Amino acid sequence: MKNYACCIDWLEDVMRVLDKKVVAGFFTTLWNTWNNRNNHIFSSKEDEARVWKKPQCRFVKVNFDASVAPNKTGYGMVARDEDGFVIGGGGDLKEEALTVEWAKIYAFEESLKLARTLNISKALFETEASFFIASEMGSYM
Repeated sequence: MKNYACCIDWLEDVMRVLDKKVVAGFFTTLWNTWNNRNNHIFSSKEDEARVWKKPQCRFVKVNFDASVAPNKTGYGMVARDEDGFVIGGGGDLKEEALTVEWAKIYAFEESLKLARTLNISKALFETEASFFIASEMGSYM
């Protein structure tokens, strides 16, 4: 059995041996776990399990969210096609204090950058129950 000093090394090894759809499901589970952890720690609440709803044909859905703590702001996003296949994602932790509203706006901005980087022409942006829809991303970039 191999010993890992860093989590990223383990993740890279896992991604080499697993099917792409299994890896996508794995990262979706990690995302949900992280989001529930943040809600529990920072809001003392846990969300009920929700089922991801696929976008309409030829659209990509970009889910994004943010979390704030004293002097820290974290955000993340994941882009999935109409089959639920993960085509990209990202996130970061910044040593910066923002309000929840500004953190979500920042996460949305980073989601727009992700969509542009991935050359997504039709996207649906979602955070919690709010939707941001752009049918032609090129006209907004």
